[in-house]
Amino acid sequence: MIFTNNARIGLLAFLLVISTGCARTRPESKAATANSPQVAAKPIPARSASPTPSPQITASSITGLVSTLEDETQDLPDGKIAWVSYWKLCWDVYPGAQGYELETMTGEGVSRKLRRQTETCFRLEVAKGRNEKSRGLFNRELMLASISGQIAYRVRASLDGNRATEWSPLMEAGKAERITSPPPKKDSSRGNFASGSDGARGRRF
Repeated sequence: MIFTNNARIGLLAFLLVISTGCARTRPESKAATANSPQVAAKPIPARSASPTPSPQITASSITGLVSTLEDETQDLPDGKIAWVSYWKLCWDVYPGAQGYELETMTGEGVSRKLRRQTETCFRLEVAKGRNEKSRGLFNRELMLASISGQIAYRVRASLDGNRATEWSPLMEAGKAERITSPPPKKDSSRGNFASGSDGARGRRF
């Protein structure tokens, strides 16, 4: 019984020494943490997007605008075909042009995003279908009529030195047209599309 009491006393003493040592080391750990340098996260500076200046209009508009309709067909099994109709707009090469910009006009207004390209033609899908070959391009004319007056394009040439030509007349998608004479002078603001900004030919935009 005496041996058992001594053992208990020794165990208690051992646990007391351990707890005292841990208590002494904790303040040092806190002090080390407090003295360690704190690295603050640097905020990422916001990038200020500088607006691109509008080009200076220094020349008359492009000429030779012609829009046509092109059809492509593919034979399918069981006597069927798949077909697609494209509206293609082309214009004459403008001397000194660095490229061309197309502006889209819909029933909702003018698109803010210009389409830029170097080619002098632009093609847009305006109708498609899949049906019996005997029926031909079924409902093609109906599809073309539904898009008529809903979307149109005009184009200008981009020149060096942030210069550009005037906009061409509006050309309706889905219609075959040709402009042989230069367009009349008009207000270049975008707000006059609704009254037919392409001169004598009034539009529904």
